Amino acid sequence: SFAEAIHEVAAGPPVRTAAVLGISHSAVTILEHLEQLGVPRRICFARRPAKHAEWVEDANDYRFTMSGLKGPGSLFARKNCLDRWGVPHGHTGVTLLPWDQIYSGALDEVDIIVQAVGFDGAPL
Repeated sequence: SFAEAIHEVAAGPPVRTAAVLGISHSAVTILEHLEQLGVPRRICFARRPAKHAEWVEDANDYRFTMSGLKGPGSLFARKNCLDRWGVPHGHTGVTLLPWDQIYSGALDEVDIIVQAVGFDGAPL
């Protein structure tokens, strides 16, 4: 769980690299907490870049209200380039990688893995 992972980072040996699986609001919040805990390298594995909810004035409502990031989560994702592929590695300490790289050995170099993919974890 998120709480267990944060406790492990805070109480255990130094974590240099953390992987977060998913690009939901929860995943972005986890990435932000890992940054606050001083984890220098955070890798986010996702099937697509982050999507932002967009205010549509004429409709007086959000587009992508159910699937897009809002508020502080959206701001963090924009600041850390989680909304587009191809940002140079290490730009802000956060790297966005395609999900299929999980199965190509990309998790071999991480100290901790946090799944933020829903109620059932992803099979690894």
